[in-house]
Amino acid sequence: MTNLTMWNADSTMRLFANRQSMPTDIYSGALYQVSIYDQVDAAERIQLAYQERLLGFKDALANYGPLRLVASPKSATVVQGQSSTIHVGGFNQSMPEYEVWIEILVLPQHGTLLSEKGPIRDSGISLPLQSSSLEMSFFYRPRSDDFFTSPDTSFSGKELDLSPDVVEFRLLAVGNDGDDVLGWSEPVAKNIHVQHVNRPPTLEIAKTAYVPPEQSFGAWGYPIAYLEGVQLEDPDRNVDRVRVDVWANNGSLAFSDYATLADFTPRKNRGNSNWQCHGDPSGSRNMTFLAEPDSVSQILSSLRYEGFFWDQEDAILIRMYDGSGGACLDEDEHSRGTIHDGCYEIIAKVKVPPISMTEKEFKLKNISFVQISFWLMVFVPILAVLYVVQRLRSCVNSCRKGGGVGVDGSIGEDVTSVEEFEGAAEELPQRREIHGALG
Repeated sequence: MTNLTMWNADSTMRLFANRQSMPTDIYSGALYQVSIYDQVDAAERIQLAYQERLLGFKDALANYGPLRLVASPKSATVVQGQSSTIHVGGFNQSMPEYEVWIEILVLPQHGTLLSEKGPIRDSGISLPLQSSSLEMSFFYRPRSDDFFTSPDTSFSGKELDLSPDVVEFRLLAVGNDGDDVLGWSEPVAKNIHVQHVNRPPTLEIAKTAYVPPEQSFGAWGYPIAYLEGVQLEDPDRNVDRVRVDVWANNGSLAFSDYATLADFTPRKNRGNSNWQCHGDPSGSRNMTFLAEPDSVSQILSSLRYEGFFWDQEDAILIRMYDGSGGACLDEDEHSRGTIHDGCYEIIAKVKVPPISMTEKEFKLKNISFVQISFWLMVFVPILAVLYVVQRLRSCVNSCRKGGGVGVDGSIGEDVTSVEEFEGAAEELPQRREIHGALG
C-alpha cells in the first residue's frame, strides 16, 4: 500500500486487474481515466503481488547485458522541391536479444516524414526496426518548393538566416514480447540540409513608360520618360546574379540612382564570348550588366529615357537571363552549392509614346533662341570695337611715356610723341630688314 501524497516526480505505478480476476495479473488494457478507491483486498496481499512481479522483471532483465544504444545524429542532404530518402538509426553495442525501436520525438518543421505505413503526423510514435537492422528509411517531402537551407548567404555575402530542418529521435530497447521497454538511448537531433535549385524569376513592369507632364530641360532639351512598376520576383533570395540587357532605338538610357548595384565589368575569360558587360550608366543607347534580382528592381526603377527627337515613338527593350550556360553566366560565376538546370530567359518591351512639347515649352524654346540670337548680334560687334580701342589706347600710353620702336619692331624709349611714333612706324620695315641682315 502506497501513500500517494508521498510520491515524487520519479515514482511509477502499476495497475493490476479488477476484483473479478486474479489480483496479481497486471492490467494490459488502455487507460483513459483513473479513480482512487478504498482497497478491498488486504494491503499485505497487494504488496506481496507487487514484490513478486518486480522480482520476475528483474530476473528477466538480468539475462540481458548492459544497454549500449547510441542514436546517430549524422546529417542528411536532400534536393529542394523533391522528395528524398533519409536514414534514421544508430548503433547497438549491447546484447542483441531484444528488439530495437525508433521513437520520433520531434517532427521536422518544413517537411513531412513518410514511412511504409504512410505519413507520420504526430510526435512520440515508435516504429520497430526490421530484423537486425539499426537503420530505418523515411521519405522526406518538403512542404514548400521554395524552401532551401544551402547556401545560406546571398551572392554579396548577406546572411539569409536559414537553418536546416531537424528531426529528433531516440532508440528504444524492447523486450521480446514487445511490451516492456528495457531502456533507451540519448535523444539526438538529425539535421536535414536542403540544397538550393535555381528557379526562374518573374518580371512585373508597366507596358507603357511614364511621361512626366513637364519636360523642363530648357531650350536644348530632349523628351524624357521613366520606367514604372518594375518588380523582379525571384524565389532564389539573391543567391546568384542575373544578366540584364536593356536598350532603346531612338534614345539614350541612364540610371539616376542605384547604378553602383550594377556590375558593368567585362570578363576576358568568359566561356561564352558572344556577350560581355558594357555600357555607361550615365547615358548609353544599350547596356548589359549583372546584378542580384532585388537590385535589378531598384536599378530599372531609376531608369531615365531621353529621346533623340520630339514626337518620335520608341520602345525600351529588356532581356534577363537567369541560370547557367548559353546566354547566362558560366557555372563558375555563380555561388557554390546551387544546382542549375539551364538558362531561363525573360523578355519585356515597354512602349515610349511620342512626346510633344507643350505650348509653354514651345514658346520658351523659341523665346530663348530669339533672345540668344539677339544678344549675340548686339554684343559681338561691341566686343570687337572695345578690343580694338583697348589695343590702341595701350599703344598710345606707351608712346607718351617716351617709348620708341626698336630694331625688332618693339616700342623703345626714344619715342616721345605720337608724331615720332608714326615716323618710327614708317621706318619699321627697313629696320626689320637691317635686323635680319644683322642676324
